Amino acid sequence: MSNGKNYMSNRHRVLQQLYHVQVPELEILKCGECRPNYWNYPESRFRYWCFYWNATPGAVIVSNGRTFELTPEKAVLIPPFTPFATEMRMPFSHFYVHFSGDGILERVRPGIIGISGTIAANCVENIPQSHLAGAAAAVYALLYQAIAQIPAESFTGNEESVMDKKIRKIIDIMYENPGDLPGNRQLCRMTGMNINEFYTVFKKETGLSPRQYLLMLRMEHASQSLRHSKLSIDEIAEKYGFADRYHFSKSFRKYFGLPPVEFRRRHDIQV
Repeated sequence: MSNGKNYMSNRHRVLQQLYHVQVPELEILKCGECRPNYWNYPESRFRYWCFYWNATPGAVIVSNGRTFELTPEKAVLIPPFTPFATEMRMPFSHFYVHFSGDGILERVRPGIIGISGTIAANCVENIPQSHLAGAAAAVYALLYQAIAQIPAESFTGNEESVMDKKIRKIIDIMYENPGDLPGNRQLCRMTGMNINEFYTVFKKETGLSPRQYLLMLRMEHASQSLRHSKLSIDEIAEKYGFADRYHFSKSFRKYFGLPPVEFRRRHDIQV
Protein backbone atom coordinates (compact mmCIF):
# COMPACT_ATOMS: atom_id res chain seq x y z
CA MET A 1 0.00 0.00 0.00
CA SER A 2 2.86 2.37 0.82
CA ASN A 3 4.35 1.73 -2.64
CA GLY A 4 1.08 2.87 -4.16
CA LYS A 5 1.11 6.01 -2.06
CA ASN A 6 4.69 6.77 -3.06
CA TYR A 7 3.81 6.28 -6.71
CA MET A 8 0.85 8.63 -6.50
CA SER A 9 2.94 11.14 -4.57
CA ASN A 10 5.68 11.10 -7.22
CA ARG A 11 3.19 11.49 -10.03
CA HIS A 12 1.50 14.35 -8.20
CA ARG A 13 4.85 16.09 -7.77
CA VAL A 14 5.62 15.77 -11.48
CA LEU A 15 2.19 17.07 -12.47
CA GLN A 16 2.59 20.04 -10.17
CA GLN A 17 5.76 21.05 -12.04
CA LEU A 18 4.32 20.89 -15.56
CA TYR A 19 3.68 24.61 -15.71
CA HIS A 20 7.46 25.13 -15.72
CA VAL A 21 7.96 22.96 -18.81
CA GLN A 22 7.75 24.29 -22.36
CA VAL A 23 6.21 21.75 -24.74
CA PRO A 24 8.63 21.20 -27.64
CA GLU A 25 7.48 22.61 -30.93
CA LEU A 26 7.64 20.02 -33.70
CA GLU A 27 7.81 20.44 -37.46
CA ILE A 28 7.24 17.50 -39.79
CA LEU A 29 9.80 17.59 -42.60
CA LYS A 30 8.80 14.41 -44.39
CA CYS A 31 6.31 11.65 -43.66
CA GLY A 32 5.17 8.62 -45.58
CA GLU A 33 4.39 4.93 -45.85
CA CYS A 34 5.99 2.74 -48.52
CA ARG A 35 7.48 -0.64 -49.47
CA PRO A 36 11.13 0.15 -50.31
CA ASN A 37 12.94 -1.76 -53.03
CA TYR A 38 16.26 -0.80 -51.46
CA TRP A 39 17.22 0.15 -47.89
CA ASN A 40 20.93 -0.67 -47.52
CA TYR A 41 22.57 2.59 -46.50
CA PRO A 42 26.01 3.19 -44.98
CA GLU A 43 26.35 5.03 -41.70
CA SER A 44 24.88 8.55 -41.72
CA ARG A 45 24.21 11.30 -39.19
CA PHE A 46 21.09 13.31 -39.96
CA ARG A 47 20.45 16.79 -38.60
CA TYR A 48 16.78 15.98 -37.97
CA TRP A 49 14.84 13.42 -35.89
CA CYS A 50 13.68 10.12 -37.42
CA PHE A 51 10.72 8.00 -36.33
CA TYR A 52 10.54 4.54 -37.94
CA TRP A 53 7.92 1.82 -37.58
CA ASN A 54 7.45 -1.19 -39.85
CA ALA A 55 4.19 -3.10 -40.14
CA THR A 56 6.20 -6.15 -41.26
CA PRO A 57 9.71 -7.31 -40.26
CA GLY A 58 12.67 -7.30 -42.62
CA ALA A 59 14.70 -4.18 -41.77
CA VAL A 60 17.39 -3.51 -39.19
CA ILE A 61 19.28 -0.47 -37.96
CA VAL A 62 22.92 -0.73 -36.90
CA SER A 63 24.34 1.90 -34.55
CA ASN A 64 27.54 1.86 -32.48
CA GLY A 65 27.92 -1.90 -32.99
CA ARG A 66 24.35 -2.70 -31.88
CA THR A 67 21.59 -4.04 -34.12
CA PHE A 68 17.96 -2.94 -33.76
CA GLU A 69 15.31 -4.91 -35.64
CA LEU A 70 12.24 -2.98 -36.76
CA THR A 71 9.11 -5.01 -36.03
CA PRO A 72 5.39 -4.28 -35.61
CA GLU A 73 5.95 -4.41 -31.84
CA LYS A 74 8.82 -1.93 -31.70
CA ALA A 75 9.40 1.45 -33.27
CA VAL A 76 12.48 3.66 -32.93
CA LEU A 77 13.17 7.33 -32.36
CA ILE A 78 16.54 8.51 -33.66
CA PRO A 79 17.79 11.88 -32.35
CA PRO A 80 19.82 14.21 -34.58
CA PHE A 81 23.48 13.34 -35.22
CA THR A 82 23.05 9.70 -34.22
CA PRO A 83 25.36 7.54 -36.36
CA PHE A 84 23.40 4.66 -37.91
CA ALA A 85 23.27 2.43 -40.96
CA THR A 86 20.31 0.47 -42.33
CA GLU A 87 19.91 -2.99 -43.84
CA MET A 88 17.09 -4.66 -45.79
CA ARG A 89 16.88 -8.40 -45.16
CA MET A 90 13.50 -9.00 -46.81
CA PRO A 91 10.71 -6.79 -48.23
CA PHE A 92 8.86 -4.79 -45.58
CA SER A 93 6.23 -2.10 -45.11
CA HIS A 94 7.82 1.09 -43.79
CA PHE A 95 6.27 4.08 -41.99
CA TYR A 96 8.57 7.04 -41.36
CA VAL A 97 8.52 10.60 -40.09
CA HIS A 98 11.43 13.04 -40.30
CA PHE A 99 10.91 16.01 -38.02
CA SER A 100 12.62 18.80 -36.11
CA GLY A 101 11.98 19.86 -32.54
CA ASP A 102 13.16 22.48 -30.06
CA GLY A 103 13.11 22.92 -26.29
CA ILE A 104 13.86 19.81 -24.27
CA LEU A 105 14.43 17.80 -27.47
CA GLU A 106 17.67 19.72 -27.98
CA ARG A 107 18.95 18.03 -24.80
CA VAL A 108 18.47 14.45 -26.01
CA ARG A 109 21.76 12.63 -26.54
CA PRO A 110 22.39 10.79 -29.83
CA GLY A 111 21.43 7.10 -29.68
CA ILE A 112 18.68 4.75 -30.87
CA ILE A 113 15.60 4.94 -28.61
CA GLY A 114 13.19 2.01 -28.61
CA ILE A 115 9.48 2.95 -28.60
CA SER A 116 6.35 0.82 -28.29
CA GLY A 117 5.07 -0.12 -31.73
CA THR A 118 1.46 -0.23 -30.48
CA ILE A 119 1.00 3.52 -30.58
CA ALA A 120 2.40 3.63 -34.12
CA ALA A 121 0.14 0.80 -35.29
CA ASN A 122 -2.94 2.49 -33.86
CA CYS A 123 -2.00 5.82 -35.41
CA VAL A 124 -1.20 4.49 -38.88
CA GLU A 125 -4.35 2.38 -39.03
CA ASN A 126 -6.51 5.38 -38.09
CA ILE A 127 -4.95 8.18 -40.13
CA PRO A 128 -7.81 9.86 -42.05
CA GLN A 129 -7.35 9.25 -45.76
CA SER A 130 -9.36 12.25 -46.98
CA HIS A 131 -8.82 14.77 -44.18
CA LEU A 132 -5.41 16.49 -44.29
CA ALA A 133 -5.79 18.37 -40.99
CA GLY A 134 -6.91 15.19 -39.25
CA ALA A 135 -3.97 13.23 -40.70
CA ALA A 136 -1.53 15.91 -39.51
CA ALA A 137 -3.07 15.89 -36.03
CA ALA A 138 -2.78 12.09 -35.86
CA VAL A 139 0.92 12.11 -36.81
CA TYR A 140 1.77 14.93 -34.41
CA ALA A 141 -0.09 13.07 -31.64
CA LEU A 142 1.98 9.97 -32.46
CA LEU A 143 5.24 11.94 -32.20
CA TYR A 144 4.31 13.46 -28.84
CA GLN A 145 3.38 10.01 -27.51
CA ALA A 146 6.74 8.71 -28.70
CA ILE A 147 8.60 11.63 -27.10
CA ALA A 148 6.85 10.87 -23.81
CA GLN A 149 8.58 7.45 -23.86
CA ILE A 150 12.13 8.86 -24.07
CA PRO A 151 13.88 7.66 -20.89
CA ALA A 152 15.23 10.25 -18.45
CA GLU A 153 18.81 9.03 -18.91
CA SER A 154 18.70 10.06 -22.60
CA PHE A 155 18.61 13.73 -21.61
CA THR A 156 21.63 15.85 -20.73
CA GLY A 157 21.67 18.05 -17.64
CA ASN A 158 20.20 21.54 -17.83
CA GLU A 159 23.60 23.17 -18.42
CA GLU A 160 25.06 20.41 -20.60
CA SER A 161 25.05 20.68 -24.41
CA VAL A 162 24.62 17.68 -26.68
CA MET A 163 27.26 19.10 -29.01
CA ASP A 164 29.89 21.84 -28.84
CA LYS A 165 28.12 24.99 -30.06
CA LYS A 166 30.99 26.04 -32.33
CA ILE A 167 31.08 22.65 -34.05
CA ARG A 168 27.28 22.66 -34.38
CA LYS A 169 27.55 26.02 -36.15
CA ILE A 170 30.07 24.57 -38.62
CA ILE A 171 27.92 21.48 -39.22
CA ASP A 172 24.92 23.69 -39.98
CA ILE A 173 27.04 25.54 -42.56
CA MET A 174 28.12 22.20 -44.04
CA TYR A 175 24.52 21.02 -44.34
CA GLU A 176 23.46 24.20 -46.10
CA ASN A 177 26.44 24.37 -48.48
CA PRO A 178 27.75 20.84 -49.15
CA GLY A 179 28.76 21.65 -52.72
CA ASP A 180 30.36 25.06 -52.12
CA LEU A 181 31.94 25.01 -48.68
CA PRO A 182 34.67 27.37 -47.42
CA GLY A 183 38.06 25.77 -46.71
CA ASN A 184 38.94 24.36 -43.30
CA ARG A 185 41.03 27.40 -42.37
CA GLN A 186 38.10 29.71 -43.03
CA LEU A 187 35.84 27.42 -41.00
CA CYS A 188 38.42 27.60 -38.18
CA ARG A 189 38.24 31.39 -38.21
CA MET A 190 34.45 31.17 -37.85
CA THR A 191 34.89 29.18 -34.63
CA GLY A 192 37.83 31.11 -33.24
CA MET A 193 39.85 27.86 -33.03
CA ASN A 194 43.27 27.12 -34.45
CA ILE A 195 43.49 24.35 -37.06
CA ASN A 196 44.68 21.63 -34.67
CA GLU A 197 42.03 22.43 -32.07
CA PHE A 198 39.35 22.50 -34.77
CA TYR A 199 40.28 19.04 -36.09
CA THR A 200 40.50 17.59 -32.56
CA VAL A 201 37.17 18.99 -31.32
CA PHE A 202 35.37 18.18 -34.58
CA LYS A 203 36.52 14.54 -34.48
CA LYS A 204 35.59 14.26 -30.79
CA GLU A 205 32.07 15.64 -31.36
CA THR A 206 31.22 13.78 -34.57
CA GLY A 207 33.50 10.75 -34.74
CA LEU A 208 34.63 11.88 -38.21
CA SER A 209 37.17 14.28 -39.63
CA PRO A 210 35.78 17.41 -41.37
CA ARG A 211 36.65 15.86 -44.74
CA GLN A 212 34.87 12.59 -43.91
CA TYR A 213 31.84 14.47 -42.61
CA LEU A 214 31.62 16.60 -45.74
CA LEU A 215 31.82 13.51 -47.98
CA MET A 216 29.00 11.92 -45.98
CA LEU A 217 26.86 15.05 -46.44
CA ARG A 218 27.58 15.22 -50.17
CA MET A 219 26.63 11.57 -50.57
CA GLU A 220 23.46 12.11 -48.52
CA HIS A 221 22.40 15.13 -50.60
CA ALA A 222 23.33 13.41 -53.87
CA SER A 223 21.34 10.29 -52.97
CA GLN A 224 18.31 12.48 -52.16
CA SER A 225 18.61 14.15 -55.56
CA LEU A 226 18.83 10.77 -57.29
CA ARG A 227 15.70 9.59 -55.50
CA HIS A 228 13.54 12.69 -55.58
CA SER A 229 14.64 14.89 -58.50
CA LYS A 230 15.02 14.69 -62.28
CA LEU A 231 18.52 16.19 -62.26
CA SER A 232 20.98 14.37 -64.49
CA ILE A 233 24.06 12.63 -63.09
CA ASP A 234 26.24 15.44 -64.48
CA GLU A 235 24.06 18.11 -62.82
CA ILE A 236 24.15 16.31 -59.46
CA ALA A 237 27.93 15.94 -59.67
CA GLU A 238 28.37 19.66 -60.31
CA LYS A 239 25.81 20.70 -57.68
CA TYR A 240 27.58 18.85 -54.87
CA GLY A 241 31.14 19.83 -55.60
CA PHE A 242 32.53 16.89 -57.60
CA ALA A 243 35.03 17.54 -60.39
CA ASP A 244 32.97 15.69 -63.00
CA ARG A 245 30.57 12.80 -63.56
CA TYR A 246 33.39 10.25 -63.44
CA HIS A 247 34.68 11.50 -60.07
CA PHE A 248 31.15 11.56 -58.66
CA SER A 249 30.25 8.07 -59.94
CA LYS A 250 33.47 6.58 -58.60
CA SER A 251 32.99 8.19 -55.14
CA PHE A 252 29.28 7.26 -55.06
CA ARG A 253 29.94 3.62 -55.94
CA LYS A 254 32.66 3.35 -53.30
CA TYR A 255 30.31 4.84 -50.68
CA PHE A 256 27.03 3.06 -51.49
CA GLY A 257 28.29 -0.07 -53.24
CA LEU A 258 26.50 0.62 -56.53
CA PRO A 259 26.71 3.32 -59.25
CA PRO A 260 24.33 6.32 -59.29
CA VAL A 261 22.30 5.04 -62.26
CA GLU A 262 21.60 1.71 -60.53
CA PHE A 263 20.85 3.49 -57.24
CA ARG A 264 18.24 5.63 -58.98
CA ARG A 265 16.71 2.60 -60.71
CA ARG A 266 16.32 0.71 -57.43
CA HIS A 267 14.43 3.59 -55.84
CA ASP A 268 11.29 3.16 -57.85
CA ILE A 269 9.43 3.02 -54.50
CA GLN A 270 6.00 1.39 -54.22
CA VAL A 271 3.54 3.39 -52.12
